[in-house]
Amino acid sequence: MCPTGDMVEKEVDKFFNKGLTALDEGNWLRALQFFIKCHELDPAFMPAYHEIADIYHFNGQHDAAVEELKKALMVRPDDVESMFTLGTIYSALGRNVDALRVFKRIELLDPGFGPELHYNLGMAYKELDNPELALEQFNIALEMDPSYFECLEAIGRIHLDAGRLEEALTALLDVIEVDPAHINARHMLGVVYSRQKKWKEAIGQFEAVLSLAPDTDEALRELGMALSMAGDYERAVGTLKKAVEMNPDNLQARIDLGSAFIGIHNFDEALRELEQARLKDPGNPVIKKFISDVRDGALSIEGKGKD
Repeated sequence: MCPTGDMVEKEVDKFFNKGLTALDEGNWLRALQFFIKCHELDPAFMPAYHEIADIYHFNGQHDAAVEELKKALMVRPDDVESMFTLGTIYSALGRNVDALRVFKRIELLDPGFGPELHYNLGMAYKELDNPELALEQFNIALEMDPSYFECLEAIGRIHLDAGRLEEALTALLDVIEVDPAHINARHMLGVVYSRQKKWKEAIGQFEAVLSLAPDTDEALRELGMALSMAGDYERAVGTLKKAVEMNPDNLQARIDLGSAFIGIHNFDEALRELEQARLKDPGNPVIKKFISDVRDGALSIEGKGKD
């Protein structure tokens, strides 16, 4: 006797739920077997395709994930959930043209899909160096969900990269209002304040970043530079030393440390750091000029001392 439609549906549901339970238990291989069984029973059962693709993608088998979603779309060409998952995988792989094509197809099929579609469209445009179209999509997403702070963060980044500091500041402050512990937004706020030469505010933001993520060497470097620009050279030296210790390959941190040493007239240490930087980038004309200026400055001060 052939199984009825209701019997098949019950069997599919049973195996699908077993698969979800296996995933909850961390046994993705067993979960995969259950989801494949769902396929065998009902090739048109879309959730199984989505779960299998997620498993492949999570385990780094990106091509297999893409192929699984393409199979789903052969069965049901208008399945926007399969398209959306495929688009996000393309984005993760840096295949932004493919991602954009898929997301725009969803927009045609389901204009009310949700703010996450417009966020992903915006990110694809951003990665393809089309910031104006990216901003347009982020703003559509925010109209749908004003608390979508990932869009606000992306808007802040676009304005910051374009040098529109006030616009960046507005977007990033909105992110912090929604999520005070948002590390990237606080970091970018520190950069905005630094570019505005508001050193006290910049220092506060970089300190907030480091309280949340103490091992961020770039935040340490930027904090040290802000302290140096604010005239607190002693503290700047200590902070930049930590940045260099944390990441000896951070070339800019060594240059900034050399600059901070100059601020306290410790030219020997300044030259030592700058020479270390030159070893890492021998052809860098900026470092060579900096070393020459430090030597000239040190000689000038020594000459004044003799007078």
